[in-house]
Amino acid sequence: MATVLRRCGKPWLAAAACLILTPTLATASGYAIREQSSSFQGLSFAGVAAGGRDISPMYFNPATLGLHEGQQVHVGASYILPSARFNDGSGTMPFTGAPLGGPLGGDVADDAVVPSVYGMVSAGNWRFGVGVTAPFGLRTEQPKDWIGRYHATESELVTINVNPVVAYRFDERLTVALGFVAQYADATLGNAVRVPGVPADFQSKITGSDWDFGYTLGVLTEPLPGTRLGLGYRSQINHSLTGTRRVTSPPGVPTPAVTGGRAALQTPQIASLGLRQELGERWSVLGTVEWTGWSTFERLVITFEDGSPANITEQNWRDTWFFALGGEYRPRPDLALQASVAYDQSPNRDGFRTPRIPDADRTWLSVGLDWAPRDWLRLGGAYSRIFVADGRIDLQDTQRGDLQGRFENGVDILTLHATLRF
Repeated sequence: MATVLRRCGKPWLAAAACLILTPTLATASGYAIREQSSSFQGLSFAGVAAGGRDISPMYFNPATLGLHEGQQVHVGASYILPSARFNDGSGTMPFTGAPLGGPLGGDVADDAVVPSVYGMVSAGNWRFGVGVTAPFGLRTEQPKDWIGRYHATESELVTINVNPVVAYRFDERLTVALGFVAQYADATLGNAVRVPGVPADFQSKITGSDWDFGYTLGVLTEPLPGTRLGLGYRSQINHSLTGTRRVTSPPGVPTPAVTGGRAALQTPQIASLGLRQELGERWSVLGTVEWTGWSTFERLVITFEDGSPANITEQNWRDTWFFALGGEYRPRPDLALQASVAYDQSPNRDGFRTPRIPDADRTWLSVGLDWAPRDWLRLGGAYSRIFVADGRIDLQDTQRGDLQGRFENGVDILTLHATLRF
């Protein structure tokens, strides 16, 4: 949390960002944060593109606004408790290949709170909505003397995503929608650097930020009574992060001047298909299939204004699939109980996984409830346990040294949400 307070204290970051940005180890594959619809956490986001009882599914499919009338505000917050520990580690010194000592780093992931806020008004067949979310984020931090310090000591990405949407409801069977996305991204990358002939480490920190833009599309249909299908699409957003590199020198060594730097960051395109099938008055079954275009992240390239050699890290990511299946039981009209399972494929490939994003395939188990104590108020909560496969590290790099080992990862998530209708 201290990191968040320091970031929010920077004068160039608006106070509003402090309300929605708390970086952590990403809860979905890659550096994505899936917790954008708190009311679907208990369903592991099964059926989210087919909509639900509030407007938060608009992030995944803006056409889900067609299910709602009047004015509505939805607020959700997810408390994320990740863990990522490096075990069975070994490494070598850059250039020489000599064995490298140092601690393994302990738990490198921070706890975090990730909120989201949505609003909507309707006028006839038209729906106008806006969402403010943090869909991508990451923070891992290791000691400056850990065994993999030449690959990473600090990695952070925070985003603000503002998404106004307009939807048109033709009738109870068809809604279409489109939206505009303005996204802010801010990144920090730190690592140790060894220079031949200098018997101690330099510490490098690179920071950069950027605003860029994209769009969302969606369609929602009810082909048969009790069967609802939704398809949503979010475009890729191409950031050009511009910032600086600062280097801290060991004692007795001149400190290099601060220099400008630039890096490309592409947040991926995402297509979500959701199904909700009613099974009588009390039961529903829900499903999601989602594709994410991570394969554009082939390498991380940082260039410098002073002519220093570019900092290049091979990533070689692949496109991924997410599958979720959930069930909902309504013992009373005002209460819904949820349970679900999901599988989330990692974009990382063995041999390219780095300690900056020690991601691996994930299995979700979630439970939740949704309660309407008043016609104008809905409340709910959920718990998810995410089981993450070991993230194996096997890097061979002359300039950074070799690094082998495995990350043991896991995530717990607690979510609360509230919806007000006017």
